[in-house]
Amino acid sequence: MIKEPNKEQKPLNELKKMSHKFDYNFKVGRLNFNTPLNIYLKEFCKEEFESMILHKNLFIQELKKECSVFILKEKLIISNLIKSDTFSNDNKKDPTIHRFEIKRILDVDIDPTANDSSEVKITILYGTSIEEVRYFTFKFVNQKEAQIFKYFIEKEKMSSWQQFFENSQNAPIPEPFIYQYHFFLKKVNSRGEQEQRVIVLSNEFILNIDYQIVKKSENEFIFKLHKAKWALSIKSFEELQLVEKEKKKNNFVIKIKVNQKDNKTYVNNNKLPFKNKSSTEFIFQNEKICRFFIFQIKRLYASFGLGDKKFINVIEK
Repeated sequence: MIKEPNKEQKPLNELKKMSHKFDYNFKVGRLNFNTPLNIYLKEFCKEEFESMILHKNLFIQELKKECSVFILKEKLIISNLIKSDTFSNDNKKDPTIHRFEIKRILDVDIDPTANDSSEVKITILYGTSIEEVRYFTFKFVNQKEAQIFKYFIEKEKMSSWQQFFENSQNAPIPEPFIYQYHFFLKKVNSRGEQEQRVIVLSNEFILNIDYQIVKKSENEFIFKLHKAKWALSIKSFEELQLVEKEKKKNNFVIKIKVNQKDNKTYVNNNKLPFKNKSSTEFIFQNEKICRFFIFQIKRLYASFGLGDKKFINVIEK
């Protein structure tokens, strides 16, 4: 007896044709639908999803509410919570609260009060002077999340400033020298007056640069640099003095003593601006930044391998 074919079976070519109606054009590594997050990045941040480095929902103490925080390339954005219904019913209101360039972050610190290691406090430049700042305290779920956030902020901040100082047309760090760090501070001149400066550390020199901060809007700042007034060779440093008496005024002063002859040789050989002086004083914003400057100088000085002078003297007076 011949068995009749199953009526539900179809030829292979017909099955292939039927399957095409279930095809979707997926792209690996991209969002394939308009989630609220993707809508926000594209329409309000003017960024692609790939530019997002970190996104967290967290409580911000100064705003007294839970917000969405984004680290993008060269930007930090704070918005109202981006949720599943943020843009429902064709609601396209911009939820952004603050938008900052990463370069405007002056400091980022975990647990500044030693009370909660899951809190990160950031200091944002909010005016045309380094004294005009605003603070935000981000409350994370745990210390690990806080450390990850701090790491990415510092990484992007370092990259952004390095590009700025090495590519700046006004005050570049000349080749082959490499940006290490910079400090906004006050310099004490020969008349005892305090002048705003940015001190830029390369791997061999520090550059004393006059600058201006121009505020075009709440979200747009321009850093203008003048040419370096003078350079100091770190190899010529003889001593760092942390001036104790100024601590009572909440000023943290570092006095740098240099070998004038060696400094002149190193600076002139590299065609950098030279000023004949045996010492100079810098006033830092706080003790933490002051001691970080000392750490950077000790690290760079030790890298030269200067025999008996491998380690620089640091004296607290």
